[in-house]
Amino acid sequence: MALFDRTASLVIGKPNGDAIEIRDLRFAFSIEKGAGENPNKCTCRVFNLNPASRSLVETVNNVLILKAGYKQDVGELTIFTGTVTRAITKRENADFVTELEMSDGGLEYRDTKTSFSFAPGVTGQQVLTNIAATFGLPIRPLPAEIAQKQYAEGFAFVGRSREAMAKACDYLGLEWSIQNRELQILKKGKAVTQQAFVLSPETGLIGSPESEHKTLTEKAAAKKGFTEKQKGVRVTFGTDDASGDKGKKLEVQGWKVKTLLQPAMQPGGYVRLDTKSINQEFFRIESVTHSGDTHGTEWQSELTLRYV
Repeated sequence: MALFDRTASLVIGKPNGDAIEIRDLRFAFSIEKGAGENPNKCTCRVFNLNPASRSLVETVNNVLILKAGYKQDVGELTIFTGTVTRAITKRENADFVTELEMSDGGLEYRDTKTSFSFAPGVTGQQVLTNIAATFGLPIRPLPAEIAQKQYAEGFAFVGRSREAMAKACDYLGLEWSIQNRELQILKKGKAVTQQAFVLSPETGLIGSPESEHKTLTEKAAAKKGFTEKQKGVRVTFGTDDASGDKGKKLEVQGWKVKTLLQPAMQPGGYVRLDTKSINQEFFRIESVTHSGDTHGTEWQSELTLRYV
């Protein structure tokens, strides 16, 4: 992996209409991605657009495709795709800076509605795939061996598709999110295991992993796919918050790591850490923040990892 000679580009324009590509102008970005259903976010600052380009770029609901990578590796990869939710241009010293806020699948998440009525005996997977199709977004391969559960009394729903998806996924022990305008459905707490990214000092790791943990009630942990027998989880008791709850809780251990920008890494990804303190152990990416500046020093990814 040759992480040298950085490269990046922006394509911004109307869906199925006029668009511009930005390569030579300076732009900086900050992307926040999580494994939950709430849409991922991106903020991008573009410097010194000409008036015509600025007018096109500032249009709300325009589509943005941000690519980044390294010329000496695999080139540019799509690191974020979304729609513009807010745009403003302001002067900063000698520069005109156009600041864009984007949401990945935010319109579909917010506005898509559905109405279904299935006969008794319909499978959870049939319900799930029908609901997923209503978003109008590509659907990534479903997990193997989805539980073959049926709705003995059928399934009926009228309302927002996101609520129907949450209901169907909970029934089947799954989780869902939108990643680069594609629906991703995984088993709770599990990773996309077709490919494992290796993180080590030789592949861009910066510094040492930092231990990080969160404490959850048994019920909250189960909703996220954590069990007390899972690696990186330990049972605790006592009062850990303002609720005064003294019941059994689960402390879920994880790691925070920094690396040179890794555009292919997304929530749900499969990672192997290979450091002095963590020797070839496997994790899932819980969340990732990508940040970069085409004319600055910022060019890195920060990940939160959990054991799988």
